[in-house]
Amino acid sequence: GDGTAVLLRAIEPLSGLERMQQIRSESQKKSCHRLPTHQLCNGPSKLCLSFGITKELNKVDLADPSSIIWIED
Repeated sequence: GDGTAVLLRAIEPLSGLERMQQIRSESQKKSCHRLPTHQLCNGPSKLCLSFGITKELNKVDLADPSSIIWIED
């Protein structure tokens, strides 16, 4: 069959680190220290939290650069 989904396990963020830190801090149940950069997106759930990816983005075409979110080559 044809693949219809991709699971991104982790990424290395190149920009927006301060905003990602803020989002991750707000999502913590208890106050936490500043996360090391390599821990911002080192797992599917952490990646989604850091980028603000929610269920509303389900079925968005990540190959289309005009989408709200996309993957560049």
